[in-house]
Amino acid sequence: MATTQYLEIFYADAINSQVEINELFSFLEKDQKNKNLIDALFMKFHVLKGNAMGLGFKAIESMAHVLEDIFRVIREGKLELNHIILIEIMSGIQILRKLIESLISEEKVTYLSGKTRLGAILNELQNIE
Repeated sequence: MATTQYLEIFYADAINSQVEINELFSFLEKDQKNKNLIDALFMKFHVLKGNAMGLGFKAIESMAHVLEDIFRVIREGKLELNHIILIEIMSGIQILRKLIESLISEEKVTYLSGKTRLGAILNELQNIE
């Protein structure tokens, strides 16, 4: 587990990333084909996943990973955004925020159902291919 110093650094960076993710996502909702927004969100989740992995924050890593995978398939043109997918992504982003905040609050956050719903979207794409 991370030391207090690394936890504080990770937490501050993750909270900043979460603010940026929310802003980018709000723009994406209005401009769903904007490749720059899709790429930026992919990278935000990728970096957050890697940082969480390095410090042993498995739940954050796992949730960021599935969001990264969703944006990877969007980038690849294998998934088009629609109202339902946007809702699922927003739900995943909210869960990720709660997981990050729980590092300080120590609140128990359930995330597996949200991760599973996003994973089901990915699995459905694999079944189509």
